Amino acid sequence: MIFNHYRTILFINKEKIRWAKGQAPGGKVFDPVQELPWSEKNLRSALEDIAARFPKKIRIVVGEEFSYVVSFPKDKKSGSVISEARALIPESLQDGWDSCEGQSDNVQVMAVRQEFFLALKKALWEAKSRVEAIEAESVSLSRVIPESKNETTFAARYDEKILLTVTRNGLVIATKIFFQLPEKEKIQEFVDYISNQKYSLKFGLY
Repeated sequence: MIFNHYRTILFINKEKIRWAKGQAPGGKVFDPVQELPWSEKNLRSALEDIAARFPKKIRIVVGEEFSYVVSFPKDKKSGSVISEARALIPESLQDGWDSCEGQSDNVQVMAVRQEFFLALKKALWEAKSRVEAIEAESVSLSRVIPESKNETTFAARYDEKILLTVTRNGLVIATKIFFQLPEKEKIQEFVDYISNQKYSLKFGLY
């Protein structure tokens, strides 16, 4: 039996909405990539186009500006991931969040900012869209970074802004956004912050 692994990859940040046909599990994206400036009206237009011409199953990648990603040691006593996350995320965690565990005892929680999530949820409901998953840009990036146990990787991605992402054991442990080429001192501050957490770094561009 042949299974259809195609879906639509929908990427949304504060500048752009992009969508294209993609394939799982390899993560391949096929041309052409459609693009509109970000607005709620254009989001509805994108979803209409997806419904008409693209695979119905949608995987959404949300720009770092619209999301929170935190990692922390799992509290084996309480076992409550959400209570730990609430102490780190400055919004009420209701809808639009998910968690996963890495190879160590750390837990990663990704949450979409509520104001954006409510607008996204409304547009998806109106378009009757089938959503497979929603994840933050840094979490999506972490999936293509080669994973090595107990090795910390510093990755940079440029797409109208510079997103620095630090991963360890498959989890995002820190991110930083620059909207223009940062001074060397600013990057060094970020590297020093990670190093102070007693992580050794491996660098890569993605």
